[in-house]
Amino acid sequence: MAVTRANTLVSNTPAGLLPRDISNEVMDIRPQQTTLLTVLMLANKVKVDSREFKINEQAYDPTFVTVLGAPAPGSGTFSVSVADAALLNVGTILRLDVTTSVRVLTVDYGTGAVTIAEATTLTASDQMLISSYTTEEFGNAPAVITRTPDQIENYVETRRDTYGFSRFTETEFTYGGTRDRFSRRYAMEYHKIYIDRQLWFGKKVKSTINSNDAYWTNGILESITTNRTSFAASTVDWPKIRTNIENHTRFSKSSTLWLFVSRHGSSIIDQLSYTKLVPSQIRENKFGIWVQEIVVGNKLLKIFEVDHFEAAMSDTMCLIDPEFIEVVTCRNQKTGARQWMMDTSIPQASGEDGEKGVITSDFGLKLHNEQAHAIWEAATTAG
Repeated sequence: MAVTRANTLVSNTPAGLLPRDISNEVMDIRPQQTTLLTVLMLANKVKVDSREFKINEQAYDPTFVTVLGAPAPGSGTFSVSVADAALLNVGTILRLDVTTSVRVLTVDYGTGAVTIAEATTLTASDQMLISSYTTEEFGNAPAVITRTPDQIENYVETRRDTYGFSRFTETEFTYGGTRDRFSRRYAMEYHKIYIDRQLWFGKKVKSTINSNDAYWTNGILESITTNRTSFAASTVDWPKIRTNIENHTRFSKSSTLWLFVSRHGSSIIDQLSYTKLVPSQIRENKFGIWVQEIVVGNKLLKIFEVDHFEAAMSDTMCLIDPEFIEVVTCRNQKTGARQWMMDTSIPQASGEDGEKGVITSDFGLKLHNEQAHAIWEAATTAG
C-alpha cells in the first residue's frame, strides 16, 4: 500500500529506537467506522504468522454417492465414480429413501463397480446416502484414509502512517473534515480505518516498490468464492435469508454468525423487522457498536453495519463464521515483539518544538474454511 507521509516532517527512523505497542489505544478509536477490525481485536484474533502463510481449506466428506450408468433392474450391481468409490467400504449401508437401503459386498476402487447384497432397482443419477459399516470380530484394520487439504496462500502487508506536528497544534483538536496529517490522533484513526478497509477490499499481490519486496493481502471479498448468490428481483425478505442460511452454513462451525451489511442493508433489515414477523430480535451495544441479533434457522445472526460498504457495495451482505477468521501479523525477530500497531517516536533535532512519529502494522487476512462464509448481493429493497 502507499505510504502516507506528513510532507517532509518525518525522516527515516533512527537505528536502535524501540517502538511501543499502541493497539489498546487504537482499538477504542472510531469503532463504528472500523467494525470488523474492532470486533476481531476485541475477540483476540490477531495472531502471529509468517509473511507468506498458508490456509488449509476444510470440508467434510461427501454424504452420498451418485449412481452412474443404467443398472439392470433388480440387479445387485451398479457403478459410481472412482472418487465416490473411495468413500465406501465392504459393509457400508447405503440408503436411497425412507424404505430402500442396501449393504455393500464389494467395491472396485479402480473402476467404481459396487456389488450389493440386495437386488434393488436403481436409476442413473440416484443419490445414495452413506451410513456406516461394521468390522467383523478378529477382522483386519480397515485401509487408512489419508486426506491432504487444499491450501490457499496469502500475504501479510505493511501499513505505515506518519505524523508530525508542533506542540501548539495539540490545543486545537478538530473532528471530521479534511484529514489532518500533522495529528497523531488522526494518524491512529486512519491507520485503523485503512487496515479495516483492506481486510474487506484487498487483493493478494506480491511485487516490488523501489526494488524492495511489497506484499498486499487478500481481503474477504476476494477470499470467498464458493458461496455467492444474489437476491431474486433484488428484494430481501426473511424466507430468502432463511434459504441462504440453509444453503451456505453446512460447513460453518459456530452457532452464532456475523452478518455484515451496509447502512442501506441495515435499513432493509430494520424495515423487515418493523413490518414483518421476526422469530426473535435483540439490539445491544457491543464494543461501541450497535448490534442487532436475529435467530434464523439454527443460527443466531449478529448484524453489524459496515461503514465502507457504499456506492456499488451498498447492496452487499457478507456472512462470516467467527470461528474461521483471524488477522495475521509478523514478529520482530530481534525483539520478539508483534509488528502490530507500533508507534515509533522520532527524536527532535536541536531547537525543534513538536513531535514526529510513524505508526506501523504488518497485517493479513486468514480466512479458514472458505465454504463456511458467504456473500449475498443485490440486496436493494425490502420485500
